[in-house]
Amino acid sequence: GKSVPFWQEAMTLAAKSVALFAPVRLQSVDVAITATGPTIIEVNTGGSFNMIQRATGRGFLQPDVEHFLNVVGVRMEGLEQYLPTL
Repeated sequence: GKSVPFWQEAMTLAAKSVALFAPVRLQSVDVAITATGPTIIEVNTGGSFNMIQRATGRGFLQPDVEHFLNVVGVRMEGLEQYLPTL
């Protein structure tokens, strides 16, 4: 039942920031909510998928994400050696 202050403003600011760095195909944006509104802290190339997985309660490599990675040229073949074993 709680909401993040300046949510819409933060989303608008993040979208504008992402557009400025459009050549970077996969990026994440750190936004701080201050008393006067949102402020961009940094734009990351890539980013940590850990927070997304914790927030959603599911693994990050869902079909829509896998499709995006394929579109931007990421190839998954040969990466199995780096994946943890369950």
